[in-house]
Amino acid sequence: MTKYQGDSLGDLKKLRTDCEEILKSKYSNCDTSKPKSIKIKNLNLNREVDIVIANWYDDIISIVNNKGNNRGIQIYNKDDNSRGKVDFPSISIDRINNKSSTTGGRLKKMIRFLKNLKGKSTLSIDLNSFEINAICYDINQATYSTLIFHQLVPVLYQQLKRLSLNQSAAESLVSVDGREYIFLGKPNKLRSLQNLMTEIESILNDLKTYYIL
Repeated sequence: MTKYQGDSLGDLKKLRTDCEEILKSKYSNCDTSKPKSIKIKNLNLNREVDIVIANWYDDIISIVNNKGNNRGIQIYNKDDNSRGKVDFPSISIDRINNKSSTTGGRLKKMIRFLKNLKGKSTLSIDLNSFEINAICYDINQATYSTLIFHQLVPVLYQQLKRLSLNQSAAESLVSVDGREYIFLGKPNKLRSLQNLMTEIESILNDLKTYYIL
């Protein structure tokens, strides 16, 4: 195998520039102002799509496992001509899909519920999809694998309460890919977790009016 001899950042910069030029020529609705992505809109389908420029990243885990879903990526940032932190989206997606399929889609329902709750909240909830995925993935699937939708709310509340009130539990929570701690050394994230718990507690109290939970 021939070792790569090029300038990786230079190649990424050129790829970003080439993509901007090509997409601008093809789409009337093309936003190139964002540092990490190019947003286009297909007017016929009324669909927005984000295009990111990235490179593969292989660590020892991906190499010994013949790469595949274990490979990481780094997204290029054109503003400072840099690559972002390594992310491992493929293995995370695969693990979430597998666990959700064994629970009748309940894991994905809980993830979507928390994301929607965050989006509608007036409180400060600085939790991204990566972190919400980890919170839900960590829940013991035996506690919810047979529950109907409204019964998933108290399960989520107990998870958020456990993490909010037990700093040790929160700081030991790892990402779905197992490579990164979610709350360790991040007090702002813990406050966001507590705000999300406040939101779901309100919904839980409303549900108790109509259901036996």
